Amino acid sequence: MIVKAKNIRASRVSREKATTALGSHAKYLQYRERDPQRETKDDRQFFNDEHDSIDRRWVVKDLMNEQEQTGDIYYHRIILSPSQEEPVSDWHEWTREVMGDLEDRFHQDLNWYAVHHANTDDPHVHVVLQGVGIDRETGHAEPVTFTAEDFRTMRESGREHSDYEHQHFLAEKWHELDERDSVGREEPERELDRNQPSAVPVGRDGTADFEH
Repeated sequence: MIVKAKNIRASRVSREKATTALGSHAKYLQYRERDPQRETKDDRQFFNDEHDSIDRRWVVKDLMNEQEQTGDIYYHRIILSPSQEEPVSDWHEWTREVMGDLEDRFHQDLNWYAVHHANTDDPHVHVVLQGVGIDRETGHAEPVTFTAEDFRTMRESGREHSDYEHQHFLAEKWHELDERDSVGREEPERELDRNQPSAVPVGRDGTADFEH
């Protein structure tokens, strides 16, 4: 899985500008041109760990609430893009599992919203994650920051919760069956060779040379 991330920092833009930027981003995620063969309008609804359909205006309001800023990041914009070898059957559940693993790793309750895009040959999920999380031990708001190791762990989590293992299991089974079929096809040929009459030696004068 490929993980891409970008954050919006308080030290670089005002809260007003960050809110406006998030509103534009949320609108883009919901209304970017769809592939009618792969997705419907309802497929572009925001979802989170509890709900499957959330109004984008609420998403912006909730992520940019007026609570005291903790740390320098307003929000993270993340793309989760599994490879062709990591098929996903339920994108909502898959995203929840990946983000749940991230919460366990950070020991924080995270506030995030996501949209699934299937308008390209590489389906993916856009996640907007608030820049603060609630520490599970203290109950206090703490900054949410990422390291390279965190992204590596997310990639592993994405593969683990995909149908990767199932796909490889099926591929191995098909390979085994194909090998068995190949052996089965060879056996009758060898059997046929054994049933063929032996070659008869021919003498110099062109007549058959039988042993007496």
